[in-house]
Amino acid sequence: MIDVTVLADASPRLIPAAEYDVGAALRELRSHGIGSALVATRSSRHERSNDVALSAAGSSGGVRLYPVAALNPVQYLDWRSELERVLSAGGVGIRLLPELDSEAFRAMAGAVHGRCPLLVPVMHFGDATAIGTATEALGVPVVLVGAHYTNLGDCLAALERWPHLYLETSRLGLYRGVETVVRSVGARRLLFGSGAPSRPIQAALNAVLSADISTDDKRLILADNASRLFGVPTEPLHLPHTTRAEQLVDVHAHVGALGFPTPAWRPRPDIKLRIASSLQAITDDAQAGNAEAFAAVDDAQRAYVVVNPNDLDGSCRAMDAAYKHDRAVGAKLHCSYSGQPTASRECMALMREVARRGHPLKIHVDGAQWDGALACIAAEYPAWRLIVAHAGPGAPSRSTATLVEHTSNVYVELSTSFPDLPVARDVVRRVGSERLLFGSDAPLLDPDYVLGIYADAGAQLRCTTEVARQVFSL
Repeated sequence: MIDVTVLADASPRLIPAAEYDVGAALRELRSHGIGSALVATRSSRHERSNDVALSAAGSSGGVRLYPVAALNPVQYLDWRSELERVLSAGGVGIRLLPELDSEAFRAMAGAVHGRCPLLVPVMHFGDATAIGTATEALGVPVVLVGAHYTNLGDCLAALERWPHLYLETSRLGLYRGVETVVRSVGARRLLFGSGAPSRPIQAALNAVLSADISTDDKRLILADNASRLFGVPTEPLHLPHTTRAEQLVDVHAHVGALGFPTPAWRPRPDIKLRIASSLQAITDDAQAGNAEAFAAVDDAQRAYVVVNPNDLDGSCRAMDAAYKHDRAVGAKLHCSYSGQPTASRECMALMREVARRGHPLKIHVDGAQWDGALACIAAEYPAWRLIVAHAGPGAPSRSTATLVEHTSNVYVELSTSFPDLPVARDVVRRVGSERLLFGSDAPLLDPDYVLGIYADAGAQLRCTTEVARQVFSL
């Protein structure tokens, strides 16, 4: 297998630094059977980044690293000599920071002049279109790095228009995302990339291996496309196994869909029970959405009643009606969609009403002091149970682990499309198996992608089912 987006980071925010460097990347690649990888690094100046990438090149413990050079349009000065230096030293690609509206970006991209592929991050909807426009006449492949459900629609449209564009898989965690790309533009336009060591390799691997595509297409994605574009030798490929689990209880599921390119949900034999909230209730109409979730309840699915801090009285009526008729097993509060920070007066008032009714609360936290607010409410109602969605504000956070350590009734699940693997590992270690639940965020995210996060973070998946049964009295 060939990983095209290994990125060793340098930042005061990434602690401990040794878990994000080239050595950490090598350990992750080796443990997942990745034989070759393209490695880039990120530093405050592109010369420093390139020195590290070039020095990492070569074989180590069965893994062969190929350097990808970085060029930063913002830095600009002396970039021509830096480009020549890294290409002459064996750089197999150029990673350009996406200052897409700048003449500096266009000049750097043009100077590559077909000598090697470009790798350019896509951060926002519309970036893929801008990259395609800026690079269409260069005669060089361009790999869009970081395709995500928030920008995939633009990425697919750009790939349909410009045949020199490609995608990689490091953030392709949306439900059936690999299948969607292959169906839209073909398997030859998608390359395996993990984002290691900060991203979990198994998540991206699972997304490819579990996709409903042919074995030949999987081989193209995992090795052959990268070999063709970057000239990296490949060996006979034996497809590894995906992460295995049985009888899971998914405490972060949904009915309905958001406005992203995701297909309809298909039931899975490894998920025995889903506890689902309505996406319509979270984003649009709480009354209609909750009715949708209640109507979907069956032997394989339970419901949350979605509550809104902007409508305390309506939320109380909704909870009372749902619990009276056994339509819901808990409440769901999404702070960012409601526009109310977790520590706001409105959210605190609503959480107290949820707690008085005794059923668990699944909360998407947001805003400053969210952890202090949850610590306060958890202490007020020690017999009540709270679940922190994503184990933090959108992704696992060490602040969440600290919150769990100082409370007896706060639980977490790890679903996210922005996993920081060293942080996720720390959270799993600190919260222990007694407070960890399985959540997928399907059908927004793909359960196989999320299972890869759990696997690489060292979570004991079999324990999460028993914890869920205790929390929800199943």
